Formats: sequence, C-alpha cells, structure tokens
Amino acid sequence: MISKIAIIKNYLLILLYTLSSTIVKSQEYITPAGMKYYVYRGNGTKQVMLGNIMKVDYTYKVKDSIYFTTTGRPLMYVTALESTHQYNTSETKYDMSAVWTKLKVGDSVVAIQLADSFFKVNNPRFLDPQLKPGVKIITYAKIHDVFTSDSMAK
Repeated sequence: MISKIAIIKNYLLILLYTLSSTIVKSQEYITPAGMKYYVYRGNGTKQVMLGNIMKVDYTYKVKDSIYFTTTGRPLMYVTALESTHQYNTSETKYDMSAVWTKLKVGDSVVAIQLADSFFKVNNPRFLDPQLKPGVKIITYAKIHDVFTSDSMAK
C-alpha cells in the first residue's frame, strides 16, 4: 500500500513536470512514428547506450490514474533495448525504446502516446482493455544512473 505522503509526493512530481516547461528549459521531440516526448536535460554526461541498464524513477499515467509508479518504492532497473513489440520496426517505434538512447544520466523525459496510435503500432493483445482510442498515455522517467552490465547495477 502506498502511503499518503508517497501519493502526495507523486502528484507534486507530476505537477512539477507539468509546470517545468515554463521553469526548466525542455526540448520537444517527435519519433518517426509520431510519439511526442519532452526531454529535460540534467547535468550528466554518461550517455545511455543499447544494452545498458538504467536506474530509473518511473511513473506511467493514463488520464488521471497512475497505473504504475516508483514513488515511495525503490527505483526501477530497465534495460535499454530495441522495442520488443512484434510489429515495431526502427521506423515505427511508438514506445520508450525509441527514446532511451537519446538520454543521459540526470535527464528526465515525458512521453505522450495516443492509445489509438499505440494500437496501430503495437500488438493489441498486450494492452489494457480500458485504453480507448484518443486516450493519452503519459510516461514520466528520470535517469539516475547507467550501468554497462547487470553485475555493475547491483
């Protein structure tokens, strides 16, 4: 169970991400498949490369509901891989795999995916049935560290 303090902290984090476009300089990007994302550059110089393991603070939100968050929990370890979706090619990545290698330690990213575009590119049998066309899927992630192997991440 997530404590009330953790929930408040998460909402403040989301509010900070939302308001930061006027406070912190961000850059807007669009993947070849049309996924919009914003990068908030940190001070790190260590680039994420394919196969690296990233230590990530992660929140996944649909509409006003948080589907997953690391707030109040240990950070996630995520491997920067090519997309694993059956229908994704390098030209049609419509998930976070299109973004990871564009980031460095300390960077934050906000990715906005439209559910109907997500349906077209990704295999629908893996999607939450509550996702309807037109719904925005918003992913917030901050890269805390990058490792070249899983033994280094431990």
